Amino acid sequence: MTTTANSTRRHLLFPWIVWIIGTLYFLFDYTNQVVPGAMKSELQHAFDANAMQFGFFAASYFYIYAAMQIPVGLLGDRFGPKRPLAIAACVAVAGGFLFTQADSVLTATLARMMIGIGASFSFVSVLMLIRHWFAPERFSILIGLTNMAGMIGAIGADNVLSLAAQPTEFGWRWTIGALAAIGAIVMLGIIFVVRDHPAGTRRPPEAPPPLSARDAWRHLKTTVCSMQMWISGVYAATIATVFMTFGAVWGSLYLERIFGLSPTAAASMASLVFVGAIPGSFFFGWFSGKIKRRKLPMIIGSGGALTSFLLLAFVIGDSVWLGRACLLGIGFFGCGNVVAYAIGDDNSPIGGEGIGLGFINTWLIGGGAGFGPIIGALLVWQRPHVTSTSNYTMAELNIAFIPLTACLVLSLVASLLVRETRCQRQGSSPDPLAQTPPCAAARLA
Repeated sequence: MTTTANSTRRHLLFPWIVWIIGTLYFLFDYTNQVVPGAMKSELQHAFDANAMQFGFFAASYFYIYAAMQIPVGLLGDRFGPKRPLAIAACVAVAGGFLFTQADSVLTATLARMMIGIGASFSFVSVLMLIRHWFAPERFSILIGLTNMAGMIGAIGADNVLSLAAQPTEFGWRWTIGALAAIGAIVMLGIIFVVRDHPAGTRRPPEAPPPLSARDAWRHLKTTVCSMQMWISGVYAATIATVFMTFGAVWGSLYLERIFGLSPTAAASMASLVFVGAIPGSFFFGWFSGKIKRRKLPMIIGSGGALTSFLLLAFVIGDSVWLGRACLLGIGFFGCGNVVAYAIGDDNSPIGGEGIGLGFINTWLIGGGAGFGPIIGALLVWQRPHVTSTSNYTMAELNIAFIPLTACLVLSLVASLLVRETRCQRQGSSPDPLAQTPPCAAARLA
């Protein structure tokens, strides 16, 4: 009897162990995303980089990350999430240790791209593990909880890494090395503990067969031909700028100027975007499943993020407390991006959900990060000979941040155009152009 009870307990606990390990790797990914923002001064000085060079260095991680998302989905659908994720973790950890030896913008960028390649498997792989290990009705809430973990990692990065990277503390090289070592521990958990399915690493009998090259091409074509997938992707990309462009890279500089803070205090304040995202991730995942709607949560997210940012930029003046409230609002409402994954999953091809999730993540990561270099380029365009980003004025920063405002406006427009799925599969058609193509979907409830 005791043996049976212990076996049942292990059966109930193991899915959560798999999810925790996968989510820890996503946390490792998110921590690496905000490294440039947390160590801006140290890295710029170490590599003698101007604003445009630094913007490209920061965004290179996201460019390669975005380019990998559809291949990540294809590999996950073909081989299951574990094996690709384990190999990717090895690449990311190796890139982290190589980054500690970088001596120029070029070598640092190449190392960051290696980390980006490895980390690009994190989120989609976790979502696929959730699909395999948990009941369908838990999908949406676990997306939110996974996103929460990423935000916690970002908060830790902005505060702990910013302090640890100071020359008077550990320095940026030792700090990056410690981060890579933590990633190595998580990598071992993926290799030795995680399984693709409850039945083991092999697919259970009721699972769809491994994706063939022909099926992969058909599912990819279906996804790319879907107007709703494109609208969802635009929404994900534009609302993600509040985290990837503002929270992770340029927000701390903006706060230095508007509130007269030190770099460390500004980085700490910028992390409030991610603090707000912790309840936001849970709320939007729960709310969408509770009301069985996608469109309304997306509208609330984009409208709230835009309002919060406009208040910060043009209304509150130099009130630090109101600024903190706006930053919390930006992070909370920015988590409408959680619903973009859900509606993308609702509209993805049956059997090719990894491709659909990868498509949405391509937009979110690539689009969200793409505006970092644009902001840097606008700063250099206004004053080409400035060697430190700390020398730009508030007026120059406001001009450089115009694309961010435009992105949030566009996210609101996309949320109004998206078609409600009511958390249901959208059916399938033999002709991918017959309607908003053969799209199927997730099981969010």
